[in-house]
Amino acid sequence: MGYCRLIGALSVVIPMTLFATIANTSAPPKTSTLPGSQNNSDNKQSLNITKNPVESKKNPQDLEVIKPLVNKVNYEVFLLIAQSYEILNNSSEALVFYNRALNYAQTNDEIETIRSKIEKVKQLPVNGTLNEEPIIQSARINIAKKYIDENKGQEALNAIKPLLTQSPNFEVFIITAQAYAEMDNPSVAMEYFNKALLLARSDVEIQIAKSGIDKMSKWLSEYNKALIGEQSDVDVTLVKKYINENNGIKALEELRPLLSKPQVPFEVLILAAQAHAELNEPALALSYYEKAELLADSEIKRQITNSGIQKMKTWLAQAKVSTSGPQIQDPKLDLAIKYIDTNQGKKALEILKPLLKSQQNFKIFRLAAQSYAEINEPSLSLSYYKKALSFAKTADEQKIASEGIKKMNNWLAKERKTAKPALSPLQIKLNLVREYISKDQGDKALELLQPLLLDKPNYQVFMLTALSYAQTNKPRLALNYYRNALPLATTPKDRVATLLGIGKMHFWMGQYFRAERAYAEIFKYPTNSREFDLALAGKVKSLAYADRPIRAFKSIPPDLIYETPELVVAAIQSSLWSDWADISKQISLDYEPIIVKIPPESALGKDISDAFWQINQATWPNAITPGYFYSIDSDDYQISRGYFNYTHYWSQIFQSEAGFIDTVYTQPLSKQPASIQSLSKLVSKTVYFGETIRPTRQLILSGRIAPSDYELWRPFLWSSQLTYRPSDYVSFLVQGFHEAVEALPALSQHITATQVHGNINLAPLPYVKVRGVLNNIRFSDTNNRDGYFVSVTTLLSTELGLSFILQEKGFRSKFVSPYYFSPNKYVLDTAILRLGRRYATRWHYYIDGGLGRQFVGVDNVDSRPSRTWQWGLGLNGPITDRVILNLYYLMTTQAANFTNSSVYKYQAGAVELKFLI
Repeated sequence: MGYCRLIGALSVVIPMTLFATIANTSAPPKTSTLPGSQNNSDNKQSLNITKNPVESKKNPQDLEVIKPLVNKVNYEVFLLIAQSYEILNNSSEALVFYNRALNYAQTNDEIETIRSKIEKVKQLPVNGTLNEEPIIQSARINIAKKYIDENKGQEALNAIKPLLTQSPNFEVFIITAQAYAEMDNPSVAMEYFNKALLLARSDVEIQIAKSGIDKMSKWLSEYNKALIGEQSDVDVTLVKKYINENNGIKALEELRPLLSKPQVPFEVLILAAQAHAELNEPALALSYYEKAELLADSEIKRQITNSGIQKMKTWLAQAKVSTSGPQIQDPKLDLAIKYIDTNQGKKALEILKPLLKSQQNFKIFRLAAQSYAEINEPSLSLSYYKKALSFAKTADEQKIASEGIKKMNNWLAKERKTAKPALSPLQIKLNLVREYISKDQGDKALELLQPLLLDKPNYQVFMLTALSYAQTNKPRLALNYYRNALPLATTPKDRVATLLGIGKMHFWMGQYFRAERAYAEIFKYPTNSREFDLALAGKVKSLAYADRPIRAFKSIPPDLIYETPELVVAAIQSSLWSDWADISKQISLDYEPIIVKIPPESALGKDISDAFWQINQATWPNAITPGYFYSIDSDDYQISRGYFNYTHYWSQIFQSEAGFIDTVYTQPLSKQPASIQSLSKLVSKTVYFGETIRPTRQLILSGRIAPSDYELWRPFLWSSQLTYRPSDYVSFLVQGFHEAVEALPALSQHITATQVHGNINLAPLPYVKVRGVLNNIRFSDTNNRDGYFVSVTTLLSTELGLSFILQEKGFRSKFVSPYYFSPNKYVLDTAILRLGRRYATRWHYYIDGGLGRQFVGVDNVDSRPSRTWQWGLGLNGPITDRVILNLYYLMTTQAANFTNSSVYKYQAGAVELKFLI
């Protein structure tokens, strides 16, 4: 009766011509103004009159006022028609006109209004019957989302596919894209993300769609790179096209010739697996994925194979239990099934309980059993599975019910067993120990562990003890317990964890080569990506700190992507200490997102801070360095030198410098030998230009020219240097100088010296360095000097930075000159202790002291040996990010190159500031 009344009412209100006009309207007008501008005021009045009966829900007969608007359709007309149908409880027609109004909506408010109306109407009765379609659509979307969360792309696609033709919208396209992504099909996923983008109406929806497109693009790039990385005759593009078109047969036809070869490439195996999956042959697909797994030699390839293997195994497992059978035609049972599929057992039971009183059959008992299982009621589920078995008529039904009974019995048995017994006293203590360790309370953890070490020592106890001692800054004790734990480690994962601890403790104590061996041992076991990065970082850092930075950096695979801050810092340090600051700088830029997350006060934070200022010092485009040097000896001979240096860093290959030097030499005449008294003061001014070239990573060439003015004398001075460092174990240095002899009598005589030095540096053993130098000096007064220098340095304590140095130098002169120190023979032996460490975060200092003896031979008569002693200190580091300080001081009683006395004492110091501009 209500339905007839509705038809009659609408026939009066809306003539058929209006329906025809609306039906032929496919696109909204460009403006919201009604056609016929001359009647705009009447139209608005009619609309306002029409709104009143609609909003007050008066009799539909009152809607006759809409007649003048029959041929003037727009947003408001469709909205009013939809509201009229909604008042008359005709949700299907209301939904039609609300959707048409949505096509004409132009503002965000209009769009949101219509969308809220549509959602409301979807839940209303359709012509007196329950409107189940929105519920089913919502259920399909929820089911698809659930499968996506469970990484079941194929199941999600099966659930959402009907909506692609029935009611496609933004959400449906997004879910479809995600399903294809789960199925490892990024190209099709990208198509649906693009479709979703076309329907996106808000900034959030646009962002979601674009994010998906970007991810799929990156995936496709990496995927293609992994697949095309090997050479084969297969047309990858064509095969992928067939697979994307669900045409597995044609894809296999393309692949078949290659599959018969003795050695099948990785990408062919993957494509074969995907083709068999398209043909619903998961067993064959699994076999090809497993074959491909053996050839996976990169992380992306391993991800491809692991994902495929997991999906095929899940597919095969699900295929073992068939839940097929004739579809239940009862709409209520269909809705119950939807609830069960979405894990809403409680709602399913609300529908099933009334039916259980009136119906008794296999289907309804099975649905009840499933519902009770979903709400964690295995005993009730078991009873209904038993009832279902009693009504089973086919072998499949009997199998389904029997499987259900078996599962519920197992469930109940487990529940009986897992009325979990109380934790053992040992486990309670160990859990408390772990809690203390997590709170950095290693001392409290040790109090609980000490009795266990005597009573019940095992792997867990030893590992927790080691961690506790490490927290209390006792690395030696921690190392002992890590070593005790290693023989008890029964799994590869446990051995990796233990070796990481051993390596860390060795490094902490400065035993860098032992640490490197422990970290290298880890690569014998399977590791995850983080364990691999930590082991590699430990190995690299250990070698770098053991003065093997070149070997350290070269041990990093060149195409490796760093994923941990430990590996980033290790790579920066090893490249920087190899004198490859440009690489260090590039790594710091590439991995800035990782670096900024490192806590500044942590050990890693201090390491990276210390490296940054050194990188800046080496690679900053422009730097100026003013400095001052002063020396004085026991003969009151003083040298006061001010200088200013400018450097420009063009690249790692080219660097330039320029500057000037102003030097004042003074010595009282009374301190000079009476026979050669010359000048008491001399001032020199020098301008210099220099260039450094690095044609390779191993070779460095540098040179400087320095035109000078020594008052009435203008020598042209120069220097050059060649350094070759092929490895950490050996390096060569050749130097040449042309300089003024800096003794005041020699300067007054305009004497210069041309020197050539040949150096070799060896590092044959851990913590041992050997240096040898041969040199020749040719003086402008025809004197000639041949000399040598040998030193052996050993690191006594890596923790303290304490070194011991033994060195000897000597030379022979052609003749004894009265103008500078030039005995026939000179030999100096020295033993030096040097302490060099980092202070705070970024400052470095050294202090050294030594004892020795020297022999001076004049006129071929050796003098008695005289004892010498010396000490010195140095400091450098950044005052600010762009101002760097360097200073040193030296005191010695050794003879200098060109000056000497019987009770000679020499002091010198310098300070300079480098400004990065």
